Amino acid sequence: MARNRAAGNVTCIGRDRAGKVVAVDTRFTSGIAAAIVLSLDAPSALTGTGTALLADGQDAALVRATVVDVAGHTVHDASDVITFAVASGDGRVVGTHNGRVDSHGRSDSNHVAAYHGLARGVVMVTSAAALSAAERALLGQIDAHTQLVGLDGVLNSGEIVVEATAYGLPTARLSIPVSTSAEHGVLAVAAAAAGQPVHFR
Repeated sequence: MARNRAAGNVTCIGRDRAGKVVAVDTRFTSGIAAAIVLSLDAPSALTGTGTALLADGQDAALVRATVVDVAGHTVHDASDVITFAVASGDGRVVGTHNGRVDSHGRSDSNHVAAYHGLARGVVMVTSAAALSAAERALLGQIDAHTQLVGLDGVLNSGEIVVEATAYGLPTARLSIPVSTSAEHGVLAVAAAAAGQPVHFR
């Protein structure tokens, strides 16, 4: 159904008790959906969640898909079905969601309808190259049919390339860095980010 949209924008300004501006946000009238933009909420230096996934067979990335118009503005009434897939690298899509509290779709699916123009894909690393030799040997013994790679301690690729598609829109791509360095482990990242400001876009 076509909707009439009046072009323009609204800006909200937040002030503290002294009248000092502490936050400013502007929303623009959007046009029709023209593209998908992918971004990383984790790992991300902005959110204090590091800069790479650790190749431990468990670490996961939170990929945000935003439906935008030709000007790059979020199409807030877009409900396009977004499908996430790993194009290359050692990773797999383990879930999706859109933030809608009354959504009853499967969270372990590789696709989800955008809500307010947004969708989320969860991508788990499938390389165990960062684990110790003892841990890798044990994994090889207890799970003969494991989907994990890197049991030889070799990281096949330093990135996981994710694609997002929706009917009528161009395919979007994003690279997620992957590392074998312990500094990218969850506890190390949390310790490094403790007390630091967090910024959500």
